[in-house]
Amino acid sequence: RQLPRPADVNNSILRTGAQAAEPQMSAIQRAEELIKKEMLVMLHYDAVHNPTDVAINPIRTTFLEKHPYVKYSKDQLAAAKLVLQTEMDVVKQGMAHTELTLDGYCQVWDESLSQVLYLPSQHKYTRANLVNKKDRIESLEKRLDQNRSHMTKEAKKAAKIEKKLRILLGGYQSRAAQLTKQTNDLVEQVEQTTLELQTFTILKDHEEMAIDKRIDSLSEDVKRQNVRESSLQERYDQLIRKRDDLFSKLKPQPNQSNETTE
Repeated sequence: RQLPRPADVNNSILRTGAQAAEPQMSAIQRAEELIKKEMLVMLHYDAVHNPTDVAINPIRTTFLEKHPYVKYSKDQLAAAKLVLQTEMDVVKQGMAHTELTLDGYCQVWDESLSQVLYLPSQHKYTRANLVNKKDRIESLEKRLDQNRSHMTKEAKKAAKIEKKLRILLGGYQSRAAQLTKQTNDLVEQVEQTTLELQTFTILKDHEEMAIDKRIDSLSEDVKRQNVRESSLQERYDQLIRKRDDLFSKLKPQPNQSNETTE
């Protein structure tokens, strides 16, 4: 599967025969030794049957001859997994552990990873508190180079994916841009029309409020005009009568005309 593996298998992580036989070893220490032994068996087996391109030392089968690799069936693996899950549930319930969140897992992982450093010159991992300043700088430089290489690789991969997406989705993107522009134009028109509607609605309300005042004002004007016209009509009638009276006085009387003739 091309999964990352160490370039060399370090057998020194196991206790020697005398150390392994010490009676003061706790149950946890004995369990750790069993886990490390099984891990070494798997690493040696993979190194023999699927060697890596960067293997440092030639792989020997001596370790596997002393500690043979045992192939387990799926049923046996499932049963072992069930035993582990049962033990985990018991410990979880007994110690009142809650579900581990992703943030909590990442925090524990970062803390654990910070306790070990990879030494490029020695091609091995070691505890961070055991290295000197030079080895620490070398390890950090190596990690920085790895991060840069990973960033470059991911950037190239992302660029290829973006190019494929542009080819695949170019028409959709163009159509989406057109529809977006049309939508924005329609939104602007709706906003403008809404503003105009609100303006005219406010104007209508003001006009409705002012129309009664205007009607009252016009009614007063009409009343005043009617009164004025009535007054003028009466005045006109008086003047006409006065004129007629004057005309009647200016006309000569018939008796006066005869006396004048004699």
